[in-house]
Amino acid sequence: MTQQNDLHKKNSEEVQAFKRGISPVLAEYWKGEFGCKIVDGIYKVCIFYFSSRKKNTPVPGGRWMGYWDSDLKVSKKKYDALSTKEKAYYDCVAQVEKYVPHQYYFLYAAFYYPKEFNKWRNDMIQVDVDVSSEWGNNLWKQRLKGKV
Repeated sequence: MTQQNDLHKKNSEEVQAFKRGISPVLAEYWKGEFGCKIVDGIYKVCIFYFSSRKKNTPVPGGRWMGYWDSDLKVSKKKYDALSTKEKAYYDCVAQVEKYVPHQYYFLYAAFYYPKEFNKWRNDMIQVDVDVSSEWGNNLWKQRLKGKV
């Protein structure tokens, strides 16, 4: 099994565990159309992205590292004193403010439609589109019309 297939399999298992209620939510934050939940998963602590259009359809956004970053709207000193759930909340806010609106549709296509994703991605690269940019994300949204 390739590393990409193994990652997709593990992410699928994380999504199923979350949907079955096995993986508890440490924190969540919503702003407008987009949201983020940090979940204590079966393999790792996961970051899931959400759209208000599909609130029960998580998109794996990666592993939560759980350490201070300058994107968080809290000082390092205060961050170090927070509980795990409070740290997760600050990271959810940072994810929604900085990443989710620009990456949601790109990651949704990659996770839920991997075959189409690879074809669309190659088409977009041929015309020199940064596939994970805000503009690229809007193109992903158009490609997914009727599916999201």
